[in-house]
Amino acid sequence: MKLRLMGFVLIAILASALTTLAQVAKMEGTVTGKGADGKVVPIEGATVDIVRVDIKGQYTVTTDKKGNYIHTGIPYSGTYWVIVSAPGWQANAVYNVQPERPPRNDIQLVPGNGHRPTYDEIVAATKAAGANGGKNAAPDPKEEAERKKKEEENRKSNENFEAMKKTFEEGLEFSKKGGEFLNKADYPNAIQQYKLAADKYRAAGALDSDQQVIFSNLALTLKNLAVAEFNSKNRDAAQKDFKDSAEAAKVAIGILDKKPDEKDYLTNSIGVHEVRVESLFILGDQFQDQDALKDAVTEYSWLAGKYGVDTKKASIAYSKIGDVQSDLMDRDAAQAAYDKALSLNPKNAYAYLGMAMLKATDPNADVAKYKEGVELAKKAKSVAEPNSKEAQKADETIKGLEETIATMDDSKNAAGSGKKKKP
Repeated sequence: MKLRLMGFVLIAILASALTTLAQVAKMEGTVTGKGADGKVVPIEGATVDIVRVDIKGQYTVTTDKKGNYIHTGIPYSGTYWVIVSAPGWQANAVYNVQPERPPRNDIQLVPGNGHRPTYDEIVAATKAAGANGGKNAAPDPKEEAERKKKEEENRKSNENFEAMKKTFEEGLEFSKKGGEFLNKADYPNAIQQYKLAADKYRAAGALDSDQQVIFSNLALTLKNLAVAEFNSKNRDAAQKDFKDSAEAAKVAIGILDKKPDEKDYLTNSIGVHEVRVESLFILGDQFQDQDALKDAVTEYSWLAGKYGVDTKKASIAYSKIGDVQSDLMDRDAAQAAYDKALSLNPKNAYAYLGMAMLKATDPNADVAKYKEGVELAKKAKSVAEPNSKEAQKADETIKGLEETIATMDDSKNAAGSGKKKKP
C-alpha cells in the first residue's frame, strides 16, 4: 500500500508563525517597588512606556497584580527605552534594549512623586544621553559594567536570532520543494529535499531551542519524509523518521505548553498534535508499534476534547480512537469510540466502516455477524460523499463480506446435503 501526503498545508501555517515572530516580538518584565523600610513589593497598575528611540514610536502597557507586564506587538528591529512610572513612586527606566534581547526587563522603583515622563521629556533625555554616549556624568562603575555586559548580550542575541531566522527560512524552501515533488509522487527528489529541510530545522533549533515553530516544522517535514520513504519501500528509514517526527512534535508541544495564554496557542497546539498523532498512528498500524498506538489514543482523545464546537472533527477523532483500539484488540473500547463518533456526527461514514470491520474481524463471527457488517457498510455508503475514498471503501467492504457470506452458505448447504466433493 501507499501512504497519502498528510498535513502539508500546515507548513504554510507554521511558517507564517515564524514570519510574524521575525517582524514583531515581545517585551516583558516585572515592576517592583522598594519602600523606605526596604521591603520589595510588586506594583500593580504601573504604566510601562516602551519608546523607540531610533525612530518615533511608543507602546504602552500596564502591570498586573503581580507587577508583570508584556507587550507582544513590538517591531523587532530598533532600539527602545522602557520607562516605568506609578503613583507614589519615582519613574525609572532601562535604556537601549531590543525586543527579547535581553528576554526580560525587570525594573525596580523607589518612592517618589509619581510623575510620568512625557514623550518630549523622554526624547530630550535620549538626546542628552546621546550627547555623552548614553552615560551619566559620573556613572557608577558597577552599573557601567552591567550596562556593557547587557549591550554585549544584546548584540550576541541579535546575531544568534538572525542566524536562526536565515537557517529556518532555508529549511522552509527545501520543505516547499519536497512537497512539490511528493505531490508528483517523485519520491527520490522529495526525500532529498526533505532531508535538507530537516537538517536546516535541526540547525535552527540548535541556535534557539525555545521556538516551537522550528520543531513543529521539523516534525511535519520528518513525517512527510517518512511518507516518501515508505512509498519508496524503504520501511526502515520510514519507521525511524516517523518516530523522529513524533519526538520533534513532542518537543514543540512542550514549548507551547509553557505559555498557554499566548495568542494562537490552541490553534498551534492542535496543528502540532495532529502531526504527532498521524506519525504515531502509522507506526502502530504499519509497524505494529504497540506503544505508539497507546500514545495515539492519548493524542486523539486530547484532540477530540479541543475541537470544541467542530463536532465533525471531534467525530473523526473518536473514529480514529476506535481504529486504534481495534488494533490494540480492545473491541469493547473500539465499539464505544465508534458509538461516540456517531453521536457527534450521525453521517460519519468512517465510523460506520470501522464498526463494519469490527464485525468482520470478530473471531466468533458467523453469517449473522457478517450480514450486520454488510448493513453497516451500506450505511457508510449512504452517508459518504459520492466517489469519495469512504464510498469506495464501503463498496470494497460490502463485496468482501458478501463473498464471505456466500462461501459460508455454500459450505453449510454442502454439509447439510451430505454430499462429498470429488477428489
